[in-house]
Amino acid sequence: MNATIPDDCTSPDTCGVCHVCQKPNCPGHSFPTMDATYDPADNKLRLRSVARLPKELYDRVKAAGFHWAPQQKLFVAPMWTPERADLAFELCGDIGDEDTSLVERAEERAERFEVYQEKRADDAERAHEAVAAIADNIPLGQPILIGHHSQRHAEKDAERIKSGMRKAIKLWETSKYWERRAAGALRLAKYKEDPGVRHRRIKGLEADLRKHEKSRSESIGGIKFWSTTLTRDQALKIANYDRALPYGTWSALDKNEITVEEATKRAVEAHTRNAEWRERWISHLNLRLTYERAMLGETGDIAVHAEKFDVKPGGQVLTEHRGWAVVLRVNKVAQSGVNKGDVNSYTVRGRYGRMKVGIEEVVDYRPPSEEDAAKVAAATKLPPLVNYPGTNAKGETFHEMTKKEWDYRAKHSDSYRTVRVKENEKHGAHRQRTMWKPGGSFEDIEVFITDIPRKDPPPPGGKKPELPERLLHEPRIGQLASEGLSDAQIVAKLAREGTSVSKPDVIVTRHKFEAMKETLKAGVQVVSADQLFPTPPDLAARMVRLAGVGEGDRVLEPSAGTGNIVQAIRARGGVVTAVEINPRLARLTDAHCADFLDFVGPEAEGAPFEFDAVVMNPPFKDAVDVMHIMRARTFLKPGGRLVAICAGGPRQAEKLKPLAETWEELPAGTFDGTGVRTVLLTMRGPS
Repeated sequence: MNATIPDDCTSPDTCGVCHVCQKPNCPGHSFPTMDATYDPADNKLRLRSVARLPKELYDRVKAAGFHWAPQQKLFVAPMWTPERADLAFELCGDIGDEDTSLVERAEERAERFEVYQEKRADDAERAHEAVAAIADNIPLGQPILIGHHSQRHAEKDAERIKSGMRKAIKLWETSKYWERRAAGALRLAKYKEDPGVRHRRIKGLEADLRKHEKSRSESIGGIKFWSTTLTRDQALKIANYDRALPYGTWSALDKNEITVEEATKRAVEAHTRNAEWRERWISHLNLRLTYERAMLGETGDIAVHAEKFDVKPGGQVLTEHRGWAVVLRVNKVAQSGVNKGDVNSYTVRGRYGRMKVGIEEVVDYRPPSEEDAAKVAAATKLPPLVNYPGTNAKGETFHEMTKKEWDYRAKHSDSYRTVRVKENEKHGAHRQRTMWKPGGSFEDIEVFITDIPRKDPPPPGGKKPELPERLLHEPRIGQLASEGLSDAQIVAKLAREGTSVSKPDVIVTRHKFEAMKETLKAGVQVVSADQLFPTPPDLAARMVRLAGVGEGDRVLEPSAGTGNIVQAIRARGGVVTAVEINPRLARLTDAHCADFLDFVGPEAEGAPFEFDAVVMNPPFKDAVDVMHIMRARTFLKPGGRLVAICAGGPRQAEKLKPLAETWEELPAGTFDGTGVRTVLLTMRGPS
């Protein structure tokens, strides 16, 4: 960098700090002329200066990780980082390309090492000659003869011989060391240029790229989340898991030392810094990948291997160091880009167990037989992931949470994971979500996701329950599927019609997708309904939990709408009776098509049908929600529980609040498309 030097500067040639004002950042401040280069081959930054650096600047360069290479007369950083690149831009104004290649620098280095070797070899030879000259006076192996030489002089010569011999040997070993270093410098450079090594380096860069892209995505999501209006409880909850927050933010918020707005400011600033920093890395890694892939294409593209060996699971690959191994899985590049879908490694099982081998390691391949391929496919197939409420072997109830909570916590904590459960006499092999027990325990407890469909463990023996033979071509299944019902809804509907089916079968799924094809041909239609504000799935699951719905409980949903509450009830094993005034929505949710204010309800043995619980989100227009809730309460058993959403107006507070056990105002924006204040209430049935 060439800076303008003022006329009154007393020492422009070494002006690190201006001799006039003694300030490093004054307009007259001038660094010695410097330039910076970067080489993607070794990922190193280099700084060159024509003059000695001032102490202040030298300290900055050293603190940034640059080291002085005296033989090359430059500063070199072991790897590129955004901070080092910023310093190089500040000092030099630009970062150029390195003029010499990795091999050329290795050759220069080898030449220097050869000079060192020659010097040390010459020194060793001279040391050996000096020893020999002294030893001529005392033949080796003969005793010192008193009278022939003085004892003192002879003993001194003997010590000089031993010292000289040690020096000669050390110099000789040093010369051999530099000889090995010279050969090693060239060998290392050629090794780095090897296509197989370059391919493995590309895989490492791709892994680093995925890591930075994931972190950037999390920070962008964190900015969006913190930018919304949060309550103190919500801010505390997310701050407990947000790893990007400055240390102590959660504690300060919990102790009311900072406000939610101040915590939000800290979080947004931290996530913004992280996103920008990750963006720098992503840009740099993409440039390195472009270079490495281009060089790989010039030296012999390793992807030709995938064309030479069409490796399939069940086949066998031969590597030089591991011998023959059975291929369990062919691994491909997963991230987006021009190389997405390219084969990059194989998961194999050989004599040393399960491992990964790079495609560049494979020297031969044996294709699989049909039987081998089938065995490997069966052995590597993941067991089903279950989701059901229950208790474990210790009698502990499964921990309940929503899908959104699980996804966030599983992403940010190792204590939330999916484990494999082996087959036993009660069930077949399956996968189960687990977490550490609350309270600081490191023991696992099973997790039940409340707002997704329930899925029980498979039966032992690996066989799925089959539908009765007479249902294999039952047109009723296709008819129900064409109405948009889910598998679970179809099975429940068939059960009410007298056909006992424990869970959905592939027949149901096949009919459902065939019906979907027919629907797609006819065109997708939109159902609109007045006063329809669907309940968010998270809120629907919470309402069902508040109602205490359990396996086999009879539950009334008087305003089914799009069915989010109905699905949440069924996920917990409840038997739901739904009412919906819109005919098309009623068909979608398998509900009675009626105005709930005129609904009499089914009868059981001549007596009015009573429910264990009512969960509802009624229409709000003209305070009709008050009438809906009061009427729904009459359908409860004595002591039964009602959970409802109502408008947060004065008429609702006057009529409903005195009867409510709990009265909670919901955050603004809970329902998309409306700013109406809403309340979540619970109440008991009439005694």
